[in-house]
Amino acid sequence: MKFKPKAKNFKSLRREHPLNPVFAQADYLRQLEEEINPFLAPSLLGKVHVMRFDMGDLYLQVESSIGATQLRFAQSQLLRKLLKSKNFNQLEKIHIKVRHLATNKVKRERKPSIRPSAESAETLLITAELVDHEGLKEALTKLASRHRP
Repeated sequence: MKFKPKAKNFKSLRREHPLNPVFAQADYLRQLEEEINPFLAPSLLGKVHVMRFDMGDLYLQVESSIGATQLRFAQSQLLRKLLKSKNFNQLEKIHIKVRHLATNKVKRERKPSIRPSAESAETLLITAELVDHEGLKEALTKLASRHRP
């Protein structure tokens, strides 16, 4: 007996999708973010995101610590302005979190390792002969073999 799926139209599938609550929450947060943007300083536009708004607490995510400092400085003014809005009339407190984006990380160049001099290599070999631990002896001789001519 073969399984035959019941044919449904696209709109009914979209209404019954299990991720619909997640999509609705994302749309709600995007709407709140658009409502906050006019009250932000021009340097913060696009860098402040709404993480959550519940029980009178608004959680904002900022991409840099500089932006978080600016936002904390203007927090009381922002709170007063948002209280006049219909969506934020229950707002009691604003929480500001810094979440650095992965693109903000500075990629550092890897510097070549410094090779030991001939004198240092000789000292390492002498020390390796005196050491009883085999692992340490191997490491010292390997390091000594990398000396610069």
